[in-house]
Order: sequence, then C-alpha cells, then structure tokens
Amino acid sequence: MKFHVWEAKTKTERERAGRVTAGSFSNYYSTLNLFPHWIERYENWRSYVLSTENNDLAHIGVVRFRIRAGKAPLQCAGLAWVGTDSRFQKQGWGRRLMETILERLSKQEVPAAMLFGIPDYYHRFGFSACLPDYEQRAPSSLLLRLEAPHPVSSFKDKHTEGVQSVYTFHMKNRNASVIRTPKRWQCVLKRQSPTWVSKAPKTGRITGYLAWGRDGNRVVVHEAGCRDLQAASSLLKRLGKKAEEEKAYEVQLNLPPDDPFARLAFLEGADIRLHIHKNGGGMLGMIRSDKAVEALSSSFLHALANSQWRDKTFGFRVEGEQGGHTFRWRKGTLVRIPSEKPQHLLHLTSIGFVQALTGFSSMDELLGLGEASCRTSSLPLWRILFPQAYPYVCPADRF
Repeated sequence: MKFHVWEAKTKTERERAGRVTAGSFSNYYSTLNLFPHWIERYENWRSYVLSTENNDLAHIGVVRFRIRAGKAPLQCAGLAWVGTDSRFQKQGWGRRLMETILERLSKQEVPAAMLFGIPDYYHRFGFSACLPDYEQRAPSSLLLRLEAPHPVSSFKDKHTEGVQSVYTFHMKNRNASVIRTPKRWQCVLKRQSPTWVSKAPKTGRITGYLAWGRDGNRVVVHEAGCRDLQAASSLLKRLGKKAEEEKAYEVQLNLPPDDPFARLAFLEGADIRLHIHKNGGGMLGMIRSDKAVEALSSSFLHALANSQWRDKTFGFRVEGEQGGHTFRWRKGTLVRIPSEKPQHLLHLTSIGFVQALTGFSSMDELLGLGEASCRTSSLPLWRILFPQAYPYVCPADRF
C-alpha cells in the first residue's frame, strides 16, 4: 500500500497529528488535550505523520538540540510522541515512519538521535541504552543537619540569567546533558521553574537553584544546580525544612551519584539506587557516526593535554551505517581515512560507540561484551579518551 510522510505545519495539520498520537495511547482524550500544549513547550518542534490515501496512521515528533559528549557539543535530534494509531498497529507503519525520519536526518547530516522509549523495540533501529536511572532517598531530618552558609530565597524572573549561568557551570562536564540556548531556557521555564535560589552572602551572586515537587509522602527534587558545595548544602537544608513543614518525611533526589547534591545527601545517610537499562529508557542512536566523530576532536585534545600519553599515532573504527568509518588522529584533529590502520586502533560497534561516547559503559566493560576490541598496549589510551561517566539529562529537557 502506498504511503507518504508529511510535516504538520498549520493548526489544522497539527490537530490531525494530535489525533494520530492520541489514538496510539489508551487515554485518548487526555492525550489529545495535552498534545498541543506539550509541543508549544519545545524549541524547534516538528511533527511528522505517515498517511495513506484514506487514513493518518503514525506520528513522530522531532526536536533539535545539542548535548555534551565529553568536552564536545554534539548535534542531536530528539524523537518524541512516537506512536501508531491503535487501529493500524502491528502492520509495520511505525517502522516505516521511523526509517523515513532517520533517513531524512541522515541527509541533513544530524549525527545522532535520542529518545526515551519502551524496551525491546528501538534497538532494531540502532538505538542503545545510554542513560541510567538514578535515585537517592533520605529522611528529611537528615538534611536538617547540613550547614546553610548561603541565604536561600524564592525564585523570581530577575534570577533567570543567574540560574542559566549556574546550570551551564554545573553541567559543563556532564555527559549527555543538554546545552540550553536562551530560547530553550524559555521553554524549560514554562515546564519547570526553580523553586529557590541561593546567593553568595557578600556579593548576592546566584550560587545555586533547586526545583522540587510533592510525590505522595515524599518531596522530589526535579532539578538542581550549584557553583559549590556550600550552595548545595544551603538548598538541601531548606528542602529538609520544607519537607518537615509539608509532613513529607522523605526526600528523593533523582541525580547522578557524583552530583554535589547527591554526594551531600549520601554523606548524610541517603540510600543510593542505580538502575542500568539493558534496553529501553534513555537511548541514543548514531545516524551519522562520521559527523559525530568530527565533533570529538576538541574533547580528545583536552583529554590528551591532561594525560601522560605521548604517542599520537592512533585511530578508531566505528561499525555501522555504510559499512563503518575509520578515523586517524592527525595534528590535533580526527580525520576520516579509507583503509590505513594506525598503530593504536580501536574497533567499536555502533552500540559500543554510543556507550563509549556517553560514558555509559567503561572501555573494559565494552571489551568484555564484545562491543569493542583493541590491543592491550593501547587500552590505557582508550580509557583516557572514553572515560566512564554518569550521563544525565534533566527531566525538563526530556521529551
């Protein structure tokens, strides 16, 4: 059966896209009402619909942004509200739409795509798990023992610029975190405004912020950022007091274990849980690995400058689209080469590349899983260039 994929641009077309999306979920009417408000919250939102002559069958939303890959900014496409009308499911229409969108993104030279999806489906399109779920829980009374050297006050619009600066500082080394433009910040603030800000006692400079909400008998930190541990301590103590006032005697932080807020909570006795997805959850797929590698030059240059490794004759090969690509390090940049094999050559599968790029898996783990291979002598180099990390995307940046 013939089909075509088109972009919903007008209000009427977006209403059609909303009906297709709602038809793929069990709560049809609530999804239908939520859809137009949801897409307004995102910068550069695009809706694509797959249709036959008589019916609209499937929908995908595409959001463009940049994430951090080490010290390098990486262009990325977020795929959201992926669904097929329940009347036409299990007929391959969702697969056709996904393949079409990925092909278009490839022609636009977009290096990677990210989504938050169900298990056992998106791996067939080359997506790999790259974002663990983090959770710390602590009795609110424990946070009351923290010091509060920085005064804390309610967030106001005039604090926006200071909060933006703190976010950039806080996330500068966080793999997979979204690089927020001013327009994206406007979208973020529509969804989730910080509740409190902390300020330096003498200068009044914004040193931290925290957004929280209530979930049953506990309070949950939605997002937090700081310039130092004193700011984090002040904000967490304020949260502990608020939890006591709300008679919610447990605090939950869904933050990476090495985040300053999580570290302080752990030192006060918080229980840390880490859920590693083998499939599903936050996933990243390489669309143009050659373009992704081009972006890594600055990250590699920074890593090598801070290491003792002096042999610069290395390269690596990424298997995947078009049979794969081989790259060599030349004069401070990564250059694609046809067949030459540098002395220190690393082979990565497409899954291995995603997980090495985000720090989701260590190089030793990837070697053990067969997602990477290299000479033993060059393993220290690859540990330097692809260090294990705690990748993280703030909830307000998810889709």
